[in-house]
Amino acid sequence: MHKMARLLILALTALTLLTVVSCVDSPRETGNSNTTSPAASNENSPPASGSTPAGSEAMDKGSIKVASTPAGAEVLLIIEDVGGASPPEPRGTTPMTITDLAPGTYTVHLEKPGYKFFQKSVQVKPGEMATVVARLTK
Repeated sequence: MHKMARLLILALTALTLLTVVSCVDSPRETGNSNTTSPAASNENSPPASGSTPAGSEAMDKGSIKVASTPAGAEVLLIIEDVGGASPPEPRGTTPMTITDLAPGTYTVHLEKPGYKFFQKSVQVKPGEMATVVARLTK
């Protein structure tokens, strides 16, 4: 029951944060300091013509590389869209890379017993990898 209550709190937090983000329309950070990688080069951009090369489906997806100090934090992924936020999805522990993500906005939530939780909203773009690095504090 404790884990279910925690997931419910996370979902409500994500929904609240999504509402704030949509009202302010600016990137949001909570928790500890982190970095987000700049956009990758335009090598993965689709061609200007109407045709798409073979294997372009893979280029339509993006990924998020997640690391933390200390390592071993539980990673929960929350999908944000205009209709609201999804329930938090457990994705494993840091360090890790979450692949095959549709373009859009995601909240990466990290937690480790004995440390403050960490959240970072990131934009996933086709063919690119966003990076979230968290320094967890006690």
